[in-house]
Amino acid sequence: MLHALKKWRHDKNYLIHEVTLARWVVFFLMIGVFAGSWDIWWHISIGRENLFIPPHLMIYLSTGLTILAGIYGWFKTRERLWKRLAIFLCFVPLLAPFDEAWHRIFGIENLMTPMILWSPPHMALGLVYLVSFIFIYPLVHDTDQSLYGRWLFSGLALVSIFGTIFVFTSPFDPYGPYDVLGYYGTFVYGILVTAMLLVASRFLHGTGSATFAAALFLVIYSIIAGNITPGPGILLPAYFQPPTWIQVGAFMSAAIIIDFTTFFPTLLRALISGSVWAFIYYGVAVSFMPATAAYTAEQAMTAVVCAIIGALITGICAPRVFRWLERR
Repeated sequence: MLHALKKWRHDKNYLIHEVTLARWVVFFLMIGVFAGSWDIWWHISIGRENLFIPPHLMIYLSTGLTILAGIYGWFKTRERLWKRLAIFLCFVPLLAPFDEAWHRIFGIENLMTPMILWSPPHMALGLVYLVSFIFIYPLVHDTDQSLYGRWLFSGLALVSIFGTIFVFTSPFDPYGPYDVLGYYGTFVYGILVTAMLLVASRFLHGTGSATFAAALFLVIYSIIAGNITPGPGILLPAYFQPPTWIQVGAFMSAAIIIDFTTFFPTLLRALISGSVWAFIYYGVAVSFMPATAAYTAEQAMTAVVCAIIGALITGICAPRVFRWLERR
């Protein structure tokens, strides 16, 4: 029996290849992400009922499947990344009673404040998924021999890393319901947008990597952070998003610039793409916002300049970060 188990563990062609397993893990994690967005919709549109509402059950199911896949991958390969992935995801079941205890002690979060996102149990859940995508990315990227498979699944993992960060930094978005830093908050998004596109261009490889990543990101983020109508008796600050074509145009323009300037210094690529994104997303958009959400030319200028400063910081730091990542 022991001999059979050892033979099975070392047989790379038996049952499930490591690359197939890594793809399934990305799929299970994506189900968890969509379940999280469903959970956000549920709390805003219906309210908080109990621990066993459908989106919570979907989160538990996707997490359980990912844990089993991680244990299987570690048993088959003895690679530490699989072990770390399984162990880290074991925190998700522990977060459910933590979340319940938090609400019993401190009450339900007020949707009128960013604590709906920044409460410790919600931040911990976001961190678990963020780190899980970081763990699975090199497994997909390094083991998948199919160009299209590597593009799709490592691309999904990569944009999900940034998508998770976008969700938990959304209170800094001046277009969002909380607007924590006013129009200075675009500084955060200038960093994130250019970082995501530069990372995609550097590590996904292939022609049009940044454009592909931007398209994936727009699809996923539109599902995670789409407009939600509050249910009866549920209060949420009013907010307005730019038209969809503005959002798509801003991201895709910045991504295309990144893909067509691979021979430019990283700082210049970040500056140009970040400037174009900021000009379209915060500058051009001012002419297409409803009168109740319109902002002044001075506010638009503040938003654009702060976003460009964020892009410059990314351009300065990115080469050093890339060298450090490639040495690991």
